[in-house]
Amino acid sequence: MDLDLSSREALDRLTRDLAQREGDIADNEDYELPLLEPLSHDHPLLSATTTPLFDVEQFLLSRKHTSLTDLRVELRDYLAQLKEELVQLINDDYEAFISLSTDLRGEGERLQRIHAPVEDLRVEIEKSGITLKEVEEAVQNKLAERAKLREEKNLLRLLFNVSDSLIRLESLLLIPSPEDAQKDLGRRSKPAEYESEHRSRAGRAKHLSRVAGEFVQLLYQLDKVRGEGCAFVAENQWRIDRIRETFSRDLDQFFGSTLQSFLNSSENSTHERAYLFGELSECFKTYDVLDMHREAEEIIRLQIMQPFVRRVIFSGALNVPHSPVIPRTPFVTSKNTHSAPHTPFTPFTAYPQKRVTSQSYFFLSEQDSRLPLLDDSNDQLATLYNNILQFVERNCVDIMKIATQVARKYGKKPQNVQGSTPPLVPLAVEQLDLTEKVATFDIMGNVVWREIGRALMEELGALIFAAGKPTDFKTHYATTRAFLAGLEYLAPDLHAVQSMRAHPIYAAFERRWQLPVYFQLRWREIVEGLEYALSQAQGRPSLDIDSSGASPQAMGVLYAISSCWSPDIYITELAHRFWRLTLQIIERYKKWVLSKMPVIEASQSLTALREDKGVLSTRVASPPPPGTPPTDNANQFTAVDEDRLKQLASMVKDVKVVSQRVMLMWFEEISQFSQPSEDVDLEAVLRDSVSQIEAIIPEMTLQIVTILVKKCCEPVEKVRQVPGQIRATSRMRDAQGTPSAFVHEIFKPLRDFFGIAGTGSVVIGGPGAPSSAFRGAGRALREEYEEKWAREILEVVSSRYIQHLGIMRKNEEAVRRLKKGARTGISIFGLSNSNVQDDAQKEEERVRNQMILDVERLGKDAKSFGVELSVVPAYESLVSFAAQSDAV
Repeated sequence: MDLDLSSREALDRLTRDLAQREGDIADNEDYELPLLEPLSHDHPLLSATTTPLFDVEQFLLSRKHTSLTDLRVELRDYLAQLKEELVQLINDDYEAFISLSTDLRGEGERLQRIHAPVEDLRVEIEKSGITLKEVEEAVQNKLAERAKLREEKNLLRLLFNVSDSLIRLESLLLIPSPEDAQKDLGRRSKPAEYESEHRSRAGRAKHLSRVAGEFVQLLYQLDKVRGEGCAFVAENQWRIDRIRETFSRDLDQFFGSTLQSFLNSSENSTHERAYLFGELSECFKTYDVLDMHREAEEIIRLQIMQPFVRRVIFSGALNVPHSPVIPRTPFVTSKNTHSAPHTPFTPFTAYPQKRVTSQSYFFLSEQDSRLPLLDDSNDQLATLYNNILQFVERNCVDIMKIATQVARKYGKKPQNVQGSTPPLVPLAVEQLDLTEKVATFDIMGNVVWREIGRALMEELGALIFAAGKPTDFKTHYATTRAFLAGLEYLAPDLHAVQSMRAHPIYAAFERRWQLPVYFQLRWREIVEGLEYALSQAQGRPSLDIDSSGASPQAMGVLYAISSCWSPDIYITELAHRFWRLTLQIIERYKKWVLSKMPVIEASQSLTALREDKGVLSTRVASPPPPGTPPTDNANQFTAVDEDRLKQLASMVKDVKVVSQRVMLMWFEEISQFSQPSEDVDLEAVLRDSVSQIEAIIPEMTLQIVTILVKKCCEPVEKVRQVPGQIRATSRMRDAQGTPSAFVHEIFKPLRDFFGIAGTGSVVIGGPGAPSSAFRGAGRALREEYEEKWAREILEVVSSRYIQHLGIMRKNEEAVRRLKKGARTGISIFGLSNSNVQDDAQKEEERVRNQMILDVERLGKDAKSFGVELSVVPAYESLVSFAAQSDAV
């Protein structure tokens, strides 16, 4: 057996030792014997430096090769050595310890002599500290006095500066000082040179700008002085107020006159207009420096917007004809050629056509200065809005641009404003960054929209916001949204648009739109139309309504869904409500289809027809005599089944049309109108709703197939009449070359359902039955279900055919046994005896050939529907069953 590694190593070591003893291998290896280090102070386990704590276990392990007796002897020797060293140490230190008492004799007196001057030194140090503290306090008091004097000096200098500023401002504003008020009352009447310098229009703007700078400096100094509570400021407060009022009055007067001159300068020279442009810029700069933005806006509102709004917007403004405001025609000057004026305005429609949203957006280039207008051909409100837009473009746009340029260059501006291009597409409220409040000009919000919005709500609110008339409300809403988009197009920058939308009047204006009320009215209108369409009796589809031949109910559903997204009804702010209504309409149609779908009894289902063998055997047990006309009980296809078949075909066709049209509307209209969502896939939701309706189609088609199978199986029962027909015609002709009449009638219900014309083949037994009442009801379903349903019918019919042939064979065998003695029986399956007569054999051969011919004819009819006979096992069994040579 194999040795482990340790055993093999021991064996190798023994072998090597033996060889060395015998001299075969030279002993070159040195074997070291274990050496024990003697116990001493240098031992690693006994040294206090290397091992502070003595470890007994470690010490014993280091002496594992020493016996306990030897270890005890060794420890006793080391103990004796330690005791000897201890005695030697005591002897060495005892002499010094004994001499210590004699060495310290007289040290107490010396210590007392040293302690006496230390106390005096402490007292001197304390006195010096008190003196230094007094000096420090004196220095601090001096520094405080000097700081106070310095502050008073600065305050006095500020007061002098305030006094100088007051004197300069009174001089610049031609206000008499208190000293000169009594001496010279006519100080305001300056010489012509002074008046021409300070009051002439050429230097008026710069003069006011200089006054503004002085006034700002005065306000800064007053802010620093007021904190000191000086009586000088209180005594001269009336002078400060007089300066403020005088300067404000002069500035407002000059700004108002400059505004009027600027607005009336359209026919003046370009140089004059550029000069007025600079004057307005200086005025806006002065207002911006003094933080008097609201005062400038108030002047613009009172002098420009308010008179126009009062003249144009009043309670009867929509009932009187409006004369359009003549816009300023921009001419492009050229040195070489004379340019014709551009067309000033290009109308646009505020009423979008199909597949266009109700919002009107403007997409014009910056080089195009033309203003887009609303289509006011049949709308007085649009005409009013056009007049307002033209007035704002003519009188306010340039002023807003000047104010914006001044604010960007000299004043503060929001960080999110990067350019001067206004948004052409209205932004959502959550997209507006209004957290940063900056004191700047807001002419669009505080001037233009404030007057327009207030007047529209107060004067025309009862007409514009009336939700009781949905059609007029939608027209007014679309026109107003287009008007607001036009105003935003005229805004100088994005911040102006944001400020206008954040204005309280804008918020109040938006709240006046009763959109929920409008939706409720539209909801009732759409739902009432839908319920009326669904309540109509189901009849023949109306081909005049739609080329698809959908029923009025389906067209009502499609019209209701289309109405939700019609440009005449849809509003963007109500997108979520119209989306929910669309899904509700689809769900309502689904429930209506389920409620109107006929229910077939379990005994009449397709599965029952396939397994109805017992009933079949009972029904064919006693075949009627040949030539007997069928009775009413024999005809299982009643008028109720015909109505069901027509109704089911119409409903299947309607569901398919509704599903296709709804998804088509999604791609063409709904997807453009609906607001995309990150959390929900709207298209997937709509497809899911449509798929729930389409899930009903298999159940309805199963019922259609069940009814058709039942109808197609009825002619199969006539196969038991074939032997009688053969006997009746045997004397008339020798052979049969045409299939039986019932074979052609098997697929006749399916041909009538799909509206297929007959083949016109010659059959025995006379012409077929007339066309059914449901002829053509499933013409729209033929392409999709023709082959599938024909294969299903062929399978069930073949099974029934085999069952009939089996039963007939059993009956023939019974008759054969009864007539066995006479030997005159005839068999349709080729069972014969050697003693059967020749004529009986011929009749039997004719019956078998007729059966084969009928089965082949059945296969040809199935092929005409596109059925592959090889995939129908029941038919192959029928062919082999009919081709058997023996009947027994």
